[in-house]
Amino acid sequence: MDTSEMRCFLMLCTYKNISRAAERLYMSQQGVSNILQRLEKELGCELFRRTRSGLELTACGETAREYVENMFNEYTALVNNLSQKLNESSRLFVVMDLGIFAILTTQPFFGFKQSHPGLSLVIQEHTPLTNNRLLSEETADLCLALAPYSDDQFNITPICNVEGAIELAKRKALYVDDLRDRPILAFGSATYYPYLRACRRAGFEPNMEISGIELKDPRPYVRGSGGLCPSFFGLLPKLDPDDSLVIVPFQTDLQWSICCMTKKGRKPSKLCDEFMAALREFAAHNKIL
Repeated sequence: MDTSEMRCFLMLCTYKNISRAAERLYMSQQGVSNILQRLEKELGCELFRRTRSGLELTACGETAREYVENMFNEYTALVNNLSQKLNESSRLFVVMDLGIFAILTTQPFFGFKQSHPGLSLVIQEHTPLTNNRLLSEETADLCLALAPYSDDQFNITPICNVEGAIELAKRKALYVDDLRDRPILAFGSATYYPYLRACRRAGFEPNMEISGIELKDPRPYVRGSGGLCPSFFGLLPKLDPDDSLVIVPFQTDLQWSICCMTKKGRKPSKLCDEFMAALREFAAHNKIL
């Protein structure tokens, strides 16, 4: 039994449901079922009874749970201890939602690297699902994402608010209903999902196009489509006072924030704390709209 199998077994003990355990583990239901079958074959006994309401631990399963829980906790404590010592001295692994890197630009990352000689700074962009898995498995040290985000598994530290969009209209504020049938230009998942969640809560699907970070100037899109795009430091050039475009502030139903996420139960390393502090300082000195 390896650690991934231990984690799977304990998740089944907690939720007593293959579907919910698979969701929490970011695995398929078939993958979880296969692991359970291998464990029962390896241990030579049935660990769960299958009932209409879910799974129930057998007597053997209860005994196995006690041993596996102790072994997994001891192993996790060892890995955390060794990982913290390594990270504090030499390595920081940061993952982020697609588009965040373009929003923040390279400045805070290169600045942090220069202030920490010898640091191995690993930066990767992935989908939120992959980032959650890397953070949960403690492969990554922290994740940069756009809140609102679930806080049942992760500690969330806001870095800066995203409060406006660039468009042609001369309105004073932008509400979610103003997005109905409006073309929206999103930069990766970092801006796609907040718009999507807000519009679906309001009962409609947004009309969105997704662009990579190679688009340096979205103003022609906004002018030509009559739509809008989020206003971010790093993504947009300064607007000319004579330009027809304006930055319109969001109301509360559209606001979100860039945040740092760390896994609950895992104490952030000294490097993690210093990196989050450096990002907050960067955001405070650079207007990120």
